[in-house]
Amino acid sequence: MLRYPDDSLAHHIREVAPGGVDHVVEVSPGQNAALDVEVIANHGSIAYYANNDGDDFTAPVVASFAKNVRWQGLLLYTVGQDALAAAAEDITAALSSGVLPVGKAAGLPLSWFPLEETGAAHDAVENGVTGKVIIRVSDENS
Repeated sequence: MLRYPDDSLAHHIREVAPGGVDHVVEVSPGQNAALDVEVIANHGSIAYYANNDGDDFTAPVVASFAKNVRWQGLLLYTVGQDALAAAAEDITAALSSGVLPVGKAAGLPLSWFPLEETGAAHDAVENGVTGKVIIRVSDENS
């Protein structure tokens, strides 16, 4: 599992992906643009859908075009219902088949909270919990 901040994070990513990563899904381009470009593979794409560091970010221009990097903003609310349905179907199939593993062993721990503990779930995110925070909105038997 890789965690940041870590001054040697690019090195650790390159150990796992020596040729660079093909796709980066970024929530903080203002903080991570340089790291993203450092570890992206030639012809890679960096999709950002949030910005935890303000409304603007600066991308390393020469390093980006030297690797033919594609920067792409994404707002799920505007991609259209067909694209959302196809994505949900593809993700469900990947999870069901084990191609997209989750959980601590896969490096993506899941932290579950019942609906009445939504505040605690928010606190966990604010405090930098590793992995995904999931709120259970009902009992499975309901």
